[in-house]
Amino acid sequence: MFKIPGHVLKETAPQSPCTGVCQLDGRGVCRGCGRTLDEIAEWGAANEARQRQIVADAKGRLSFPRKRESRKTGPPLPRG
Repeated sequence: MFKIPGHVLKETAPQSPCTGVCQLDGRGVCRGCGRTLDEIAEWGAANEARQRQIVADAKGRLSFPRKRESRKTGPPLPRG
């Protein structure tokens, strides 16, 4: 970002972090954006400072490696 002498640049409101992948994991965190269900519900009424905090918290949640969720693959195949 560049500065314009004599002007104060105002930060714009944060964009919703929603990526359209709206699935909660086992921790109750969206796999797409990293927000909790409460944060998703709060987003529209939250002020800019709170929205920035939600975005920062969500990014932090997405940066932690997640354990792979186990999938049932059916009965074991016969050996031989």
